[in-house]
Amino acid sequence: MLEGSRHKYIRKQHDGRVIELNGAPLPGGGYVTTYSDITEYIAIQDELKESKSELEQRVMRRTKELQLAKQQADAANESKTKFLAAAGHDLMQPFNAATLFASMLEKKTKNSELSGLSEGVVNSLNNAQTLLSMLLDMTKLDSGVLKPNKITFAVDDVLSSLVTEFSLIASQRDISLKYVKTHCHTHTDKHLFRRVIQNLLSNAIRYTQKGSVLIGVRQCTSNGEKALTVCVYDTGPGIPLHQQEAIFGEFHQLENPNSSQGIGLGLTIVDGVCKLLGHSVSLKSALHKGSCFAITVPKYPASAIQKMRIPQGIEAEPNLLQFDATQENPHSLFLTNKRILLIENDEQVTVAMQALLSDWGAEVITATGKKDALAAFKHKPDVIIADYHLNFGETGTDILQLMDAMPSESIASLQSIAPSESSKSLKPYNPALRILITANRSPEIRDLAAEMNLAYLPKPVKPSALKRLLKQTFS
Repeated sequence: MLEGSRHKYIRKQHDGRVIELNGAPLPGGGYVTTYSDITEYIAIQDELKESKSELEQRVMRRTKELQLAKQQADAANESKTKFLAAAGHDLMQPFNAATLFASMLEKKTKNSELSGLSEGVVNSLNNAQTLLSMLLDMTKLDSGVLKPNKITFAVDDVLSSLVTEFSLIASQRDISLKYVKTHCHTHTDKHLFRRVIQNLLSNAIRYTQKGSVLIGVRQCTSNGEKALTVCVYDTGPGIPLHQQEAIFGEFHQLENPNSSQGIGLGLTIVDGVCKLLGHSVSLKSALHKGSCFAITVPKYPASAIQKMRIPQGIEAEPNLLQFDATQENPHSLFLTNKRILLIENDEQVTVAMQALLSDWGAEVITATGKKDALAAFKHKPDVIIADYHLNFGETGTDILQLMDAMPSESIASLQSIAPSESSKSLKPYNPALRILITANRSPEIRDLAAEMNLAYLPKPVKPSALKRLLKQTFS
């Protein structure tokens, strides 16, 4: 202060007041000092500091609560995922056995007075299976279980197979199903893309009483990029404008004579899957004229196709609404002199599969787990059909991998042949066909089947799909 410099002090008085002293030199000499009572200002400042501290503590508490809630949600989601896998397997097992028995009954009673009853049983089982599959798909979408596996492929690969599968249903309803072939390629999840188009075709045929259903592909642009629009047209009753948004909601159905065949989840799944894949879905409809559902997917050059290590039959999943109506001799013994090893832990499914394969002329060996299967492998089966989920945590793929690792000497010892005598002549044994069957439709199991070069059939196994796969192998 004596040197004439500026200064500032804050002092707290005995009575609690806070005084601020400010000193400054004057231009002509001398010095001026001001005294200000800043008690209220300091009090407000202290309150702000306290509020800030409380806010930080509240944020920390809330952050911990959110982290705990997220951990609980993740745990619940993981639990739901495990439940879905278990429920899908357990619920599909009786459907699998019933479908196989019903299919055999339908064939054996084709020309009798019971043919109508057996056909009704098959149709009812297929409808029940469809509803269950839709409910499981919807739950997987809600829980975030579905994970896209995008690849580049020819759109015609999916559309042609679907048109073939739906042709029978369309002809039975006296509906013309037309397809304009395309040579374009796209990049998306092939399995989910197929499910979307399958649902759209199923709806189009179900709601069309007369006329035709057309599926085709148009080239377009989306967000400045080359794209494809897959369109499904029908000559059905059309959809009123006020319902065109609501039909994508859960359990929403339009009035139609065949409404008993569905529960209104098909379009909900279409919408959910398209959002998951990042594709747009649109609808144009006119009352009493028909509707057009379209999804837009990216267009890719054919040179971008990625080689898929999926053997023939991997996509042999038939339309869920289609029953096996083949007109061939039900007692056709096309598997005569063929030995099949069936690895299955469900007794009813085993009995049904064994009866079906025996009807086709095969010699069937059954096993319920690793020990039985490895022992049966000595008989050198032509085909191995293995369920994925077995007892005691065993899986069909684990057993097949053990068989792959078995050297010639091991098989020789199983056959009670001296290894020294046989090791020179025996080569590692590989069956002509290995099929993985499972009620768990997760992409991970499909990918594992592809990596192991296994054919894949989802449960309930359709006899027509199994027969087609076996005939392709031995024709």
